[in-house]
Amino acid sequence: MAHQHRLQKKLAGAPYRYNDMEEVVQTSLPDQPSSSASKEGIPAPTSAPHTTALQASYAALEDRSHRLRQDVVSENQELKQTGRIYGRHYQSYIKWFEASEASRVEADPSYAPIPALPITVAKVTLYLDHEMTRPKKIKLSEGAESTSTCGPEHAKQVVSALEHHRFDTQHLYPNDPLAQVSLRSDARIKTLQAAFEEKEPERVKKSHALKAVGTHAGPGATIRVLALLADSAKHNKTGRVDEHGALSHLHPELCLVGGIGLLFFSHFHIIKQPLPDFTVDFMDRGYGQFGKRDWYQLVAFSGQKDCKKEMSYETHHDRLKEIHIKNNVKISKVTHAGRQFTAKTARENGASSTEVKALGGWSESGSYRACYD
Repeated sequence: MAHQHRLQKKLAGAPYRYNDMEEVVQTSLPDQPSSSASKEGIPAPTSAPHTTALQASYAALEDRSHRLRQDVVSENQELKQTGRIYGRHYQSYIKWFEASEASRVEADPSYAPIPALPITVAKVTLYLDHEMTRPKKIKLSEGAESTSTCGPEHAKQVVSALEHHRFDTQHLYPNDPLAQVSLRSDARIKTLQAAFEEKEPERVKKSHALKAVGTHAGPGATIRVLALLADSAKHNKTGRVDEHGALSHLHPELCLVGGIGLLFFSHFHIIKQPLPDFTVDFMDRGYGQFGKRDWYQLVAFSGQKDCKKEMSYETHHDRLKEIHIKNNVKISKVTHAGRQFTAKTARENGASSTEVKALGGWSESGSYRACYD
């Protein structure tokens, strides 16, 4: 008992006591102070239900976190120009869906139109079906309309663009389960994309036939073609002879033939450089069956007035950068700006990925798809 009394005295004020077997047992905790703050100044937890103001604070926190993620994604897309491409597909979808619903209302005034947002699998399925058959948006001369259709690469871009927007905004529709479903996971989207792939050979065949019919200058007319042979390039270090050709463009400012013609007109008639000898030298076996001509030595981007020394990369880069600045051209690429424009324009006018890669000399494992498609 003396031992028990000693321990009890030592534990005075503690929430313990001893039973008759000298075992420590817990009793009720002593009364706690009613202050809402601890000794460290930290508010004590409360079991009171969330107030309306607190719920609004949580909602604002969620909104800020989503906006932060969207800002990061937008910045990354701006660097890759993905945002512009996705934005174009998104706007096309909105415009088509609203017009489609408006036509349904016109046909049946009792029909309740469905909004284009949120993006769902059912809506995108109908839009893909429309994209599979609509003519491509191509500007042709003399008011002609394109009859070429969109291919599987276009369908992939559409799905990627709309899935990006669906994923980016799904938090705005927490009570709509259809808005939470990924487009790529649904059988309807997969089926439509497979249909694009199956129709591609026939689409390309028809596209080529239409291009052949549409490219003419009247019966019996002769079309001059600029033919280029290249045996040295960044992607050709083995001496392989690559053939390139170009036709005169409808718009002079976009015409490759006219551009090269103006370049050498300036060289010979403005800065008055001497004309080369056009006599063919068949004795130089290094030039094959067509022989050698003095003008073969001229380069398009020259570092000297005689046009026989290549311009350095640094000078070429600086000249183009200055041209971009003076003409208010804002683009991350400099010397390759023309390649991006050419690839984009060719794809929009019906060329396949394979054809564009051949045009730019891109290999299967090269940078074409990541940077230019």
